[in-house]
Amino acid sequence: MSVITKIARKEFIDTLRDRRTVIIMVLMPTLLFPAIFFLMTTVQKNAAAKAKAKTLKVGIVADLHQDDWIQRYEEADTSITMITGVEADSAHSLIRSDSLDALVHIPAKFDEALNEYRTGRLTLYYQGKDINDNQIKNRLLRPIERYEKDVLDDRMDSLQITNATIDPIRVKESNVATGQEVMGNIIGGLVPYLFVIFAFMGSMYPAIDLFTGEKERSTLETILTTPVNRLQIFMGKMIVVASTGLITALLALLSISISLQFIDLPSQFSDSLSSFLEPGPVLLLLSLLIPLCIFFAGVESALASYSKSFKEAQSTLSPLSIAVILPAAAALMPGIEYNLVTALVPILNVALASKEILAGTVDYGLLMVTYASLILLAGIAIVFSVNWFVKESNILRT
Repeated sequence: MSVITKIARKEFIDTLRDRRTVIIMVLMPTLLFPAIFFLMTTVQKNAAAKAKAKTLKVGIVADLHQDDWIQRYEEADTSITMITGVEADSAHSLIRSDSLDALVHIPAKFDEALNEYRTGRLTLYYQGKDINDNQIKNRLLRPIERYEKDVLDDRMDSLQITNATIDPIRVKESNVATGQEVMGNIIGGLVPYLFVIFAFMGSMYPAIDLFTGEKERSTLETILTTPVNRLQIFMGKMIVVASTGLITALLALLSISISLQFIDLPSQFSDSLSSFLEPGPVLLLLSLLIPLCIFFAGVESALASYSKSFKEAQSTLSPLSIAVILPAAAALMPGIEYNLVTALVPILNVALASKEILAGTVDYGLLMVTYASLILLAGIAIVFSVNWFVKESNILRT
């Protein structure tokens, strides 16, 4: 065991000297997520503030009481400029050409319907492409909603009825899901998706460098001449490959958890974030990552030991990332549940189990099935990789 440890220590030092490995293993997971979350929140806040403060050019077409409607809009929002003298038929072209931000068309039958206690119908033209356009739409609806309330109050007074008459049933909602469960479902699918990918990517370049790289540099034959058997050499390298994947995934997980602390969330959600960093969930996630990283390391080491050159190894291993992404992404889809079948599917089981762990609703029976599946796969990967590595034709394949 001491020989394997010495080989692993030597290979780990050599791995850390590789700039690409350090960038993927440390810098990317550490800096990428804070940068992404900061950029997203900054852009969202700036866009929301811009939409809220934007001076709107709103066309008004009213057959009756046009001045009253202009006054309602100007009193409700001083940043709205009402424009008269436009035609309702030109609404689409004026808005799409940015000549107007919106147009309100109030036909003559609108007032007639209100006077007869019927529903008055008006048309609001606007261009809604994103969430900021919806904020603008809400600003345009606000005067209409206020007028609707005034009309409703007048009708109720004249008919001598109360709110209870027209609203006989009230539903009081009580969500029994905890804040942690809600938050776990929101980010629980994204977090495992990301750290599974980083676990794969973090172990890929060390696998290529320690197996294909040494073969290409003609240093592998030198190592084989030492009084150490090939199994010990392989296990030493394998430990390093699996460890780099695990470290990368843990750094990604830690970076995501810290980044989420700086996002403005409702109090019930922000309080739940602290539970994600408690020892219990963290240890469970770590226990899932260890056999997964060993499985990744076994597959990548076998393919890297077979490849002739660094370039061939890259072209062989890079497409495998798609095979990792697809089952991890499937956990984000609605309707995919953590059950006895999905607990056996590689990668998908880790993503779904991690989601349940973060939500605090994990079924430990299914979790044991996932552990058994991962350990079996990791064992198969190790056996396959060892048999592949000890073959003389693969070692000397140049």
